[in-house]
Amino acid sequence: MTDTKDLSVLVVEKFEAIRSEVKALQEKVDASEKNKKDIFQLDESKAVIKTQVEELLQIKDGEKVTEVKAFALEMQKQLNLLESKITEQGLNGPNRVKSVIQQIAEALKKDGFKHAVAAKKANPDAKMAAPYDFEVKTITQGDIDAIGTDSIPFSLTAPLEPGVNRAPNNPTLFYDLVQKGTVSKEYIAWIERASVTRGAASVAENALIPTTTAVTWTEAKADVKKIADGLPISNEMLEDVDYAMSEIMELLQYNIPNLRDGQIFNGDGTSNTLTGLTATGVAKTFAKPDGVDTLASPDQVDVLATAVLQVILGNSAADSASIGFAPNAIVLNPIDMHNIKLIRDEFGKFKYPELWMPQPVVAGVPVRTSTRMTVGSFLVGDFTMAKYFTRRGMTIRMWDQNGTDPLYDRVTFTASERGVLRVKSHDKFAFVKGTFAAGVTAMQTGA
Repeated sequence: MTDTKDLSVLVVEKFEAIRSEVKALQEKVDASEKNKKDIFQLDESKAVIKTQVEELLQIKDGEKVTEVKAFALEMQKQLNLLESKITEQGLNGPNRVKSVIQQIAEALKKDGFKHAVAAKKANPDAKMAAPYDFEVKTITQGDIDAIGTDSIPFSLTAPLEPGVNRAPNNPTLFYDLVQKGTVSKEYIAWIERASVTRGAASVAENALIPTTTAVTWTEAKADVKKIADGLPISNEMLEDVDYAMSEIMELLQYNIPNLRDGQIFNGDGTSNTLTGLTATGVAKTFAKPDGVDTLASPDQVDVLATAVLQVILGNSAADSASIGFAPNAIVLNPIDMHNIKLIRDEFGKFKYPELWMPQPVVAGVPVRTSTRMTVGSFLVGDFTMAKYFTRRGMTIRMWDQNGTDPLYDRVTFTASERGVLRVKSHDKFAFVKGTFAAGVTAMQTGA
């Protein structure tokens, strides 16, 4: 026989269960104020309890409503207090989310790192039981730009400026332009529409409905790739935390991001290389769309404006029912940008004054420059149609048994990350590449 209970008993039992979970969460919050815990686990526990409180409020049985609301109000007050404490810990407590610079600095100042350095100094021939490693949880342009600022706890007492002077680095333009995401597997997969036959038609009353529309789909995927770098330094230099910090930041700030950016631009997809935006079969080659007038003396801006139109039209040549894309960037080599800005009209005035603005545009699309672009070439695209997925963020390790390192009393830092660039087949029409020489020829009357 099924055991039935009065609604009041059920409400009290539910209330007591929630009270017990709130008490457990209170204990977790108190403990996390003293020790470094996973702040996100507290958020998850809080969310579960809030759901239970909401379920409790769904009871609508007459006289029980007031009783239930009183229970729920008491629980909500306790949850609000705990939520405030969790938020405060996320901002100022030991569980606060730290910048990349802070993570690296703390890792190098931990006892594990100090002991590893001291042990190597005391016994250079001794082998480390395991590599000293740490993972950089997040990396943003703001963190990278912060090198040399107050966020780095430099402790030099000598009149020496922090960091190492280097030639200017190439900005990570293409990584900044594409969308970002994360992936938990060894590849990113998606479903694509392989073909479509459109059979929609206007029909009369009591007429046969057309059933000729047909669609086929296929699954596509892109594999995750790894980008890595290494740097050997002497143990004497390693004792200087600020020096080690500077060299590690070089791995983070330039080497790996620089290679990643270059592969997003033109990686050929072979072996362990990303398939980039200008790789064979990705960006479409510039072609004057049907119906566009030719010109007697077209210039580079005429070509770029037509490339913008090509992106807007998308694959309309094969499927006129499909819309195209909204281009959001034109990328040129700085030399080409300079030459285009200097084009003058028959009166000797600059023909395109809009290119002298702080944010130059062609046909309403912002123009960006990168030395990765070959002089005389261009790339126009809707870069929201490309996305870089991170499988594992930057991980840094310190080794003392690499090659002849033990003989020279030095260690090797290695850094690596894993990710994949995804451009879906239909979205490849969002990117148009070409050369000005070929473009001018295609746009010229009588060519």
